[in-house]
Amino acid sequence: MQQLLWRRFGFQNLLFWLFVYLLVNPFLSSVPHSRLIFQLLLTLVLFFAVFAVHREKNIMTLSVVLLALAVVLYWLGVFGIIRYSGLVSQFIIILYLSVLVYSFFVAIFSAKTVSSEVICATLCLYLILGLFWAQIFVLLETVVPGSFGGKILDPGCPPWQQVQSFVYFSFITLTTLGYGDITPQTQGAGALCQAEAIIGQFYIAVLVARLVSMYGSTGHKR
Repeated sequence: MQQLLWRRFGFQNLLFWLFVYLLVNPFLSSVPHSRLIFQLLLTLVLFFAVFAVHREKNIMTLSVVLLALAVVLYWLGVFGIIRYSGLVSQFIIILYLSVLVYSFFVAIFSAKTVSSEVICATLCLYLILGLFWAQIFVLLETVVPGSFGGKILDPGCPPWQQVQSFVYFSFITLTTLGYGDITPQTQGAGALCQAEAIIGQFYIAVLVARLVSMYGSTGHKR
């Protein structure tokens, strides 16, 4: 019981910080020390995510290790202490987010009834998927510059603002809105966008079916 309570509040806290990160960051460009605020909000999202991880020992240990490595290397890159830590931290963050996706997926599909925990987990998983693909796009653009183009991707913008642009682009792609203000410029980038759009549509279809199935089973038992 205590474990379930811990996980429920873990998803609720994570959902709160995800919304803060997504809604506040776009308005930070004119705020003093905006870069540090952006980095801090991302760190808080990564930190609170670990409290919602499935309590299987191996998954929990892997999550904590990846979180520690990602945060340490990330902030070493922020302060310029290690020159190449930014690229390495991006890769580790992608691994960490992939573990979160797996863990949240297991939590949702192992649930027996629809509850606030399951609903929060479903929303968290969707938002984490968007951040996961955003980090992949950032990594691709870092390794292969020019993979993406558009008015929002101004080469003169600081890297952290470009990250925010890719977060926006990721959710636009995940929801298949496709405004066209950011577009893939290479076949590899296009393939990744295609994969995210397909996953986004399957996610909605499969999760809605799963929630309806759980709700129907609960109602039938009653």
